[in-house]
Amino acid sequence: AEYRRLPPPPRVTLVLRTFGLDLPRVAAAISEFAKGNHPDYPTYSNEDLIFAEGDLYCSGWSYHNTNGNDGDKEEELVYSLHRANNEKEKGSLVYSGDDDILNFLQSKSIVGIQDNYPF
Repeated sequence: AEYRRLPPPPRVTLVLRTFGLDLPRVAAAISEFAKGNHPDYPTYSNEDLIFAEGDLYCSGWSYHNTNGNDGDKEEELVYSLHRANNEKEKGSLVYSGDDDILNFLQSKSIVGIQDNYPF
């Protein structure tokens, strides 16, 4: 029988988003599972699913001034990510705008975002 080698699976990024305050607990539970610390799956291990301290963010929206097509000043609503759990950097802007955030997310295997919409 001839066997065909399958291509490797595509690289994916797991993004957990919440409006609640449960993100640190969920991240810790996933990390413990990925380290093999689940009683039903003690041999499971996956380093890509272990959250690092800097992998938790808060999101926000803010207006930025831009120049419109006719040269007039316009305000654009921009999505941004801020540090969530590092007390030294908590709240500091890290990534802003679609391209910046997409590039960041594509570089990670797992990220947690606490959404904070002022609606």
